[in-house]
Amino acid sequence: MTEPSYIVEQPEPPKRRVPRWAWLALGALFVGGAGAGTFASFSASTTNNASFATGTLVLTNSVNSGATCYSAGTTPTNITNTDTNANTCAAFFNLTTKKPGDIATADLDLRNDGTIDAAGLQAFPSSPCSTTDGLGSYHGTGDLCTSLQVTIQEYTNATNRTNGVVTGGGYCWFGGNLGLNNACTFGSTLGTFASTYTSGSPLSLNPFTNQTTRYFRISVQFPLGAGNDMQGLTTTNGITWRVIQ
Repeated sequence: MTEPSYIVEQPEPPKRRVPRWAWLALGALFVGGAGAGTFASFSASTTNNASFATGTLVLTNSVNSGATCYSAGTTPTNITNTDTNANTCAAFFNLTTKKPGDIATADLDLRNDGTIDAAGLQAFPSSPCSTTDGLGSYHGTGDLCTSLQVTIQEYTNATNRTNGVVTGGGYCWFGGNLGLNNACTFGSTLGTFASTYTSGSPLSLNPFTNQTTRYFRISVQFPLGAGNDMQGLTTTNGITWRVIQ
């Protein structure tokens, strides 16, 4: 007689549940890994730097081959500070006991010593023209501003100025016979210059290239026709030269 067979089934082991925090950590790992892989690939970059530098306008002034006076600075040795960029330089003339018919001249060298071309060189009186009594006991009641005659003549170079050659680019800027290649003549007075030109409406003397020098001669005549009312008088005036951008 055959014995019956038995199949013994083992019970399944209990399932272990994965905690929720483990699933969250695993998800974060996958996400972080995917992002890291994206930014770890090829890359390229370029950089552009920039700088900005300003130029300079500096005017130098020398009378009769004397010491150079600079617009920049505040003293003869401090010539690099452009904060003010305006200086009072040597006098053209310091004339006393002059008589009718006398003529005085002063040679002036102006240089644009900066790095910028000036759009214009300008000239105007530094103060209104006025006449005062001289130091002596005797004086008339006339007005030197209406009597003294002035010219402003430009030359192309110092040699032409010495030789009085105005052709080839010389210019009469103030006086009689104005214009290119013209020699100035007397006739216009100091008072006319002072009343015609001001800081706001100056005499324009053309552009001024940087690192170049221009050559002028300033002449003053006390005319022969001056009367006794011009005796014992004084006038002190100046010309301001300015370059503009």
